[in-house]
Amino acid sequence: MNNIEECQVVQDLLQNYSDGVLNEESKKLVENHLKTCSKCQKRLEKIKKDTEPNLQKKEIEYLKKIKRKSDLKTISIILLILFFIVFIYFLRNFIILSTITAKSFDFFDSNNLYKETRQYTGNGNEVIVWKEYYKDSKYKKVTEKYFDDKSEVLMEEYATLNEPKRVNIYPQNNSALVLTGETYSQINSKQNLTHLTEATNEFSIPNRLILSLTSLITIDAKNVGRDYYKIENPFSVKWIDKETGLIIRNYTLFDTVSFYEGTDIIKETNSYMYEFRFSKDTVTDEDVNVPDLSQYNVGYRAEEN
Repeated sequence: MNNIEECQVVQDLLQNYSDGVLNEESKKLVENHLKTCSKCQKRLEKIKKDTEPNLQKKEIEYLKKIKRKSDLKTISIILLILFFIVFIYFLRNFIILSTITAKSFDFFDSNNLYKETRQYTGNGNEVIVWKEYYKDSKYKKVTEKYFDDKSEVLMEEYATLNEPKRVNIYPQNNSALVLTGETYSQINSKQNLTHLTEATNEFSIPNRLILSLTSLITIDAKNVGRDYYKIENPFSVKWIDKETGLIIRNYTLFDTVSFYEGTDIIKETNSYMYEFRFSKDTVTDEDVNVPDLSQYNVGYRAEEN
């Protein structure tokens, strides 16, 4: 093989030589030729210069690809951890809310119940109190108003389980109103009377799902003397007795409420805030019996469905 023919063969092999993919025999041929051929040496240098940027670009792209995979893996792990934390948080809250609901219903499985609701308004100069009594199918509700260091009874309501009748007494003007009609049979249902105006924390499943994600539930015992759940969400704060599942206090975050320093004792509220008291087996027959109406000016009204 003369020099010209050898140059042609070697030049055809230079690209593969530069890439390092030649077999040993061809590699030796090229290297021996390059020792004496400046033309092929220059040709090899040009190939290397042309190849180097492409090689660097490929290396950069490869490193970027590895980094993207690494970033995606890191993000996936972080998201998985966050999902696990949120799920545990959600599950804990859902279990607590479900337990509260069940306990509150258990409490009202009784024929002798009492509930007191206190509504604080403004700076506390006026308080409305509702006292509800239930014993052996009979129900009474007393509405009282406390103001200027005195109190007055605004109304007394009497009902009997499933009866189409209600008796309202207004002590201020010594009058009474007897209401009749099938509508009152529904109003005087077992749920309405024994739950004492929805005193249970009946969180429906959809509500529990929402509250489980949006609420902060903590346990405390300040000023109450027993453990309670404090359920805070973007709209309200509820205090729930841990033992019975019954509500102790409720106010919305739109209210302005101030406390005595270092305590949870309410000093002032610029809107409505509610507190609750409950007891079992404390109601007497006298508490729920309708008084003698002959001492009142009695009116009668029949309600149509």
